Amino acid sequence: MTAQLWSLARLALGQLPYVFSPAYILGLFFWILTGWIILQLFRRAAWERAALGGNRGSLWTALGWTLLQGLGAGVVASLLLVLPGLTLAGSGVFWLLPVALGLMLLSPRLACFSYAGGLLSVSYLLFGFPQVTVAGVMGLVAVLHLAESALTWLGGAAQAMPTTLRRPGGRVVGGFALQRFWPLPLVLLLAVPKGLVPSQGLVHFSAPAWWPLVLHHAVTRGGLVVGFLPLPALLGYSDLAVSRAPRARARGTALALAAYSLILLALAVLAAHSLVFQWLAALWGPGGHELVIRLGLARELKGAPRYVRPSRGLLVMEVLPGSAAWELGLRPDQVVTTLDGNELTEGTQLFAALRTGGYLHLAGNDAAGRPFTAGGFVRGSPQPGLLLAPGEDEPPQAELRTGGVLTALWARWRRR
Repeated sequence: MTAQLWSLARLALGQLPYVFSPAYILGLFFWILTGWIILQLFRRAAWERAALGGNRGSLWTALGWTLLQGLGAGVVASLLLVLPGLTLAGSGVFWLLPVALGLMLLSPRLACFSYAGGLLSVSYLLFGFPQVTVAGVMGLVAVLHLAESALTWLGGAAQAMPTTLRRPGGRVVGGFALQRFWPLPLVLLLAVPKGLVPSQGLVHFSAPAWWPLVLHHAVTRGGLVVGFLPLPALLGYSDLAVSRAPRARARGTALALAAYSLILLALAVLAAHSLVFQWLAALWGPGGHELVIRLGLARELKGAPRYVRPSRGLLVMEVLPGSAAWELGLRPDQVVTTLDGNELTEGTQLFAALRTGGYLHLAGNDAAGRPFTAGGFVRGSPQPGLLLAPGEDEPPQAELRTGGVLTALWARWRRR
């Protein structure tokens, strides 16, 4: 059996180069997605220059890691889909993207295959339209979210952007907006009627008796043939860290997503053999995903805020490497209490000193609460490269909004 699965793995991975080929119609979408990610990286770089006076890292290095991580996740996800024989029948998979884009008009966070897959599956179970395979569609959703959980664990906090926002109740606090996107090359197993798959795309190998795990009867009795479908995909992670540090927030979300994905994958496999599990998979897909989001966000917004001005001193949120503040020895999560022996009560005092330059001496506590001192000669800079946690009277930089284009248009019409 090991040799049989190894043969299938080689056949599947041999299809991956098609995803990068502009000559392959779907391959063009991979580069469109990559271009969109580059645009997002440029926007982040522009924000960093405006807020900190420089960039925290190379844009092209960030792009390289993004592509490398996406490639690794795509290979693993493809094997998780192909080796068990998680087969998509007909053209149900092609409904996912347009439905997800439609849901995005209601709210950006709904642009997720878990909601689109659940909506399609419930519609099929109730009305028989559109023709989708619940087991295959929800299995694909489960594997993609499992890949997303791994990517979020590895790099979900890598490009966190500090911001200030107003929490429910009106208090202004500091936080980090976490947002990452990865383009994935995928290889899917697509069960279609004979004659619709090119001969070079057919699966030719001696399969184990249990293979495929999903849609076994449809493939063997329904006059269908199994072929490979190379397909680009986009995975995204968007979150908010208010009560926890960005890495802790990202890894907590990753663990919750992994648990959700494994449950959904088990339900998808069982759904191939039972109508009851089809309903459970269709409902758990969007319902479980919503549960993960709401529980995580509630913990962040209702927990004790991490990034607020302390009763004494100033809390450092972010420092630009190589800046005047960095050379002086300031680091994130430090609380600076005195400047040249004088107590600090306002951020303007510290910013003015860094802009003026000269010999400065700071004292306070580090992230672990231990006393620290920092001092030395600093060349004055108009951009000291430092962001501090906000005070309660400062205006927020961002407001929490969940509506999309259609929601905004409806609200505007009602105001008229």
